[in-house]
Amino acid sequence: MLWVLVFTLAIPALIFRDEKEEHTNQLLCSYNHTNPKYEVFHLSMETVVGFLLPYGIIVSSYVCILRDLQQTRFRRRVRSEKLILAIIVTFAAFWLPYHIINIVQVVSACAPEHSKLQKMLDSISSSCRAATSSLAFISSCANPVLYALAGRPYIHADGLSFMARLFEGTALEIGNGTLRIHRKVSRAGPAVLSLKNCDSCANNADQS
Repeated sequence: MLWVLVFTLAIPALIFRDEKEEHTNQLLCSYNHTNPKYEVFHLSMETVVGFLLPYGIIVSSYVCILRDLQQTRFRRRVRSEKLILAIIVTFAAFWLPYHIINIVQVVSACAPEHSKLQKMLDSISSSCRAATSSLAFISSCANPVLYALAGRPYIHADGLSFMARLFEGTALEIGNGTLRIHRKVSRAGPAVLSLKNCDSCANNADQS
């Protein structure tokens, strides 16, 4: 179901692209919007679905993980927090420039035709599009490098599955805390029963 949704959302990228021959006789696959409305729709949807929504999910998920880490006494909690923050910042650093250029193109499409503003925005987007697209694709390789550099102590201690071990350790710490509470309650139970027995014995003695 998820793959069907992803394929459906990717259909505009197939419709609004075409081969263009540049002045240098280079054949490029670039945007081809026959109407400014299509350009606004395509790039706005790409920014919302491809950046704002996923980034919101990523930040929300990692905030929940950080909150769980702060509630535990996990021995590598500080390093874990730094690694998670680095992942969030890295994702934004690689993808934000690409979607800023998308917004620039949307503003250009909404600007008056052949105006100075439109020419300036078109010049910015055409000169920066290739660089920001390359940066966005490089982000696919960033996380493994980030794990290898920032997570080196984890890899030495826990192996390549250190992220799973990190989250399991967090859950285990919470679970142990719950067990400790239950054990304290269970140990208090016999003491309460013995006190009740003592009270009943004293009452019987007084009555006799």
